[in-house]
Amino acid sequence: WEGLINYLSVDCDEMSLSALVWLTRIGRYRAITVEHDLYRLGPDRKNTIYNLLDLAGYERYREDVKAPKAEGMPWSEQPFEDWYLIA
Repeated sequence: WEGLINYLSVDCDEMSLSALVWLTRIGRYRAITVEHDLYRLGPDRKNTIYNLLDLAGYERYREDVKAPKAEGMPWSEQPFEDWYLIA
């Protein structure tokens, strides 16, 4: 585990996939949370993120994490991110 960064959070809206590609090339992380915005962008990006991280040696720990219901936040209770751990 030496040389691993403990945690990476990727939340860059439409640029999350591009950021993740770059960040996984320069480092290894014990845990990653990555925004896929399934609720508004559909499954393609989510699946691409999964494939990228699977090939890089990560396991999906939690899928389709949702924010709790919140007044005035239309994205609450919608699946927006997955959590990964290094295998």
